[in-house]
Amino acid sequence: MTIIEPKKNKFRINILSLLIGGLVLLEVALSIFAYNRNVHLSYGVEQSARRLEELLVSNAEFENKLYAAIDIQNADLLAAKLGLVKEKKPDYLSVNR
Repeated sequence: MTIIEPKKNKFRINILSLLIGGLVLLEVALSIFAYNRNVHLSYGVEQSARRLEELLVSNAEFENKLYAAIDIQNADLLAAKLGLVKEKKPDYLSVNR
C-alpha cells in the first residue's frame, strides 16, 4: 500500500493574512503621518495666535501715540513744532461783498 502525501510546505503564507498585515502597516504609517500633521498644524496655530496678540498690542500702542499726537489739546504744541502761526482772523472765513 502506497501512501501519497502532498508536498509539505513549511512556510504557509496565506495571501489574505499578508494583505491584512500590509493594510495594518499602511494604516499605522498613515496614522503617524496624520498625527504629525496635526501636531504641526497645532504648533502653527499657536504661533499665529501669539503673533496676532503681539500685533494687537503694537496696534494699540500705535493708536495711542496717534491719538495723543492729533489731540486738540496738543494742537498748539504740534503747531509750534511745525512752525505754524495761529491767525486770529483768517481771510478764508470772511465774506467779501
